[in-house]
Amino acid sequence: MIDKGIASAALIAQVIVDTYADHLPLYRQEERFRRAGIDLDRSTLAGWVGRAGALLEPLVQTIRSHVMAADKLHADDTTAPTLKPGNNKTLTGRYWNYVRDDRPWAGAAAPAVWFQYSLTAVLKRINNTKTSDVESLLPWNINLDGSQVAEAI
Repeated sequence: MIDKGIASAALIAQVIVDTYADHLPLYRQEERFRRAGIDLDRSTLAGWVGRAGALLEPLVQTIRSHVMAADKLHADDTTAPTLKPGNNKTLTGRYWNYVRDDRPWAGAAAPAVWFQYSLTAVLKRINNTKTSDVESLLPWNINLDGSQVAEAI
């Protein structure tokens, strides 16, 4: 049991990997810890993930800037059911990934990928928005015409 303990970087990293790489929600991690005799509230786990995310934000922005500065950008969105807190219903979440990789064209820049998450509700607003206003709603900062927006959704 972690009684008023300080979580190690390894434990916090494991919670983050379980959450994002292995798609294991915090409530399931809480149950797994409880079965092992460790009392860790979901709010504690969420606090660790949030603080780690805040500490990693400068790195995320550096990667984003590097990726988005590419002359060629590969992008994709993948849908995934996302549990809506409090009512056991799911929403459709979208995982956007943007890849910069100029190696096939003998580019010198380091390859990189930047991920962003958004909810479908944000994307539904795009359908009801004039093309000139779409850039402010999209999770990236690229000028798109209406046909490209339709394809991206």
